[in-house]
Amino acid sequence: MSGDVVDAIRDLKSTEGPDLIVVGSSTLTSLLLDNGLAHEVILIIYAVLLGKGKRLLSDSIDGRELAFVDSKATPTGLLINTNKHLGILKK
Repeated sequence: MSGDVVDAIRDLKSTEGPDLIVVGSSTLTSLLLDNGLAHEVILIIYAVLLGKGKRLLSDSIDGRELAFVDSKATPTGLLINTNKHLGILKK
């Protein structure tokens, strides 16, 4: 990708192909949500207490716009939580 990442992803999403997946980028996730380019957020949580950590969503994203859809627990203790982004409906 070159140029503006939002325009590049918008162009990529307008083509045929599989769903796009972002792994481990709180900066890109917020940017995509803020620009109506992400429809779903799947959080894989492994409960470990570490103290202060990095925020997943920027201040421009209202966490209340993520509607809980589903949760699954794996045998190893991971929680896989699926949320739909309601803000996409406003764009």
